[in-house]
Amino acid sequence: MSFVNGMYLALLVVGVVAAILLVMLVSLKRRFSRQSAELEAIGRTVAQQAADLHEVKGLSESLLTPLLDISTQAGVETYGYHKGAGDLTGDFYDYRQVSSEHVAVILGDVSGHGVEAAMISVLAVTVFDEWCARWQPGTSLLTLAERINDAVEFRRFHGRFVAFVACLFETRTGEAEIMNMGGEPIFVYRAVAKSVDTIKSTHLPCAGSLPWDLIQEHSSPEPHLLQLDVGDVLLFFSEGLEDSRRRRRTPPATGAGERDVSWEEFGYGRIYETLASVMNHTSMTIAPDDLAFDFSGCTGTAEEAVLAMAAAEKVFRLLPRQPANENGTIEVDPPVDRFLQGHLRQYGTYFWQAVAAEDGPLRYGGLGEDPQLDDLTVLALRRIAPSLKPQMQPRPRSRVIATPIEELPVSEVEDIDDLEELPGADDDEGELLPV
Repeated sequence: MSFVNGMYLALLVVGVVAAILLVMLVSLKRRFSRQSAELEAIGRTVAQQAADLHEVKGLSESLLTPLLDISTQAGVETYGYHKGAGDLTGDFYDYRQVSSEHVAVILGDVSGHGVEAAMISVLAVTVFDEWCARWQPGTSLLTLAERINDAVEFRRFHGRFVAFVACLFETRTGEAEIMNMGGEPIFVYRAVAKSVDTIKSTHLPCAGSLPWDLIQEHSSPEPHLLQLDVGDVLLFFSEGLEDSRRRRRTPPATGAGERDVSWEEFGYGRIYETLASVMNHTSMTIAPDDLAFDFSGCTGTAEEAVLAMAAAEKVFRLLPRQPANENGTIEVDPPVDRFLQGHLRQYGTYFWQAVAAEDGPLRYGGLGEDPQLDDLTVLALRRIAPSLKPQMQPRPRSRVIATPIEELPVSEVEDIDDLEELPGADDDEGELLPV
């Protein structure tokens, strides 16, 4: 092979290699362009999902604004409180004046958490609002229950259902119609007797779990009729209150069986004790830490009934002050903090190390608490004299010395039926309305 032929061959090899490299570079550029476009599309999708999530969160939170601004109708006052366990909640409540003499309230709890649970809660409140807008005298809560059940069941949400309690209250007569589909028992404070009654959960399933015709066939759903006198209070709450847990501070009682004895629940007994104590203006203690509440300055409003529950639940999960919690911080919502400041005797001992916060919940250092595992929602409805207007923020009054209620064995109350054994307790079976 001559020298010239060798040169031609070398140039040919170099040209082929250059062409291959050029093709590879073009291919890499195109791939990089596609990946860049895909990343930009993913970024836009993530941004849209974040915006949608923020919108759903905002809509969900809008359903849980305390009902101070609409509790102005003579004859009734209401107050609601919500504390979510995460960014999105499945709890909801709402209040509507459906006529000059009727108000309707609802409190519900969607199974699970996240976007889907929040969307179902919006759906349930929308159905409730439409029912209220179309309400006519003689319309029963049975129709509301059917519509909420059908709205959730029709959309086939996998493993999702709604436990709710609704109440239609007539302010002139004090008659309350109640519909409970899988919700928690209702506690009723009786002002004249200074006692607490309970309305147990019904045998009805949660809304959306079965078609309505099957519910009618096997459960015969009917509303519950109850008479409220002036000063009486209806207390509604979600599962997150009764099921609130903390690590057990003392050894469990004997006979615990297979229960998880490392945790103890807030339970129906403490709900009973808190409602009876705050409405009777007495005192109570969260054992075994001996954190004491003094309710002698309370006036028996719906707001006080609700905030007492939120404050007691907060203190229930509060860890004892100890060196291990020196670097810890906890959050307290402003209404609950004000209530604690006015009624928790050890407030200055625990809540003295405030941490700067621009807005939202207050933060206190040097404290620890057991985690909140579920959404917490509480709603109270109180009948007042028609000539009186609800006091949205009651002013401090002179201390009222009332006869203290008997000590309640709340640590032993594991089931709602056990409340019947407590002093002053009465299970109100009530009457059933005709369908």
